[in-house]
Amino acid sequence: MNLIQSLNCLVDWHWGESQGYIKLEHGISSLTDYRNMLGKENESIQLIRDISDAHKHFHIERKSRVMSSTDQVNEERVGLGQALGLRLGGGDILAVTLDSSETRYFDQIASSAMSHWKQILRES
Repeated sequence: MNLIQSLNCLVDWHWGESQGYIKLEHGISSLTDYRNMLGKENESIQLIRDISDAHKHFHIERKSRVMSSTDQVNEERVGLGQALGLRLGGGDILAVTLDSSETRYFDQIASSAMSHWKQILRES
């Protein structure tokens, strides 16, 4: 959960540090609008927000969510075939089941979000 919270807080930090640039470049006037914009740009950033909010409130109702509650985040044992692209050899991994019933693995979510943040930070 520490990594999830840290990645989620990057939005607040970046808004505080670059609010003027964000307003000029994107026409965004609030932190909530900025979060929504980032979530549309990158599903992983949206998922991190949802995981963080669900663990804080146990259940979320926000319209833009892609998952709703804490029971959608579980440890899952994956075999070598499933783990290709995730980690060598399989093992236990954090799995997130979306409201659409699709599964995403946290290793991939975090990697995608970090790649997107690197791009954002280079541009601002």
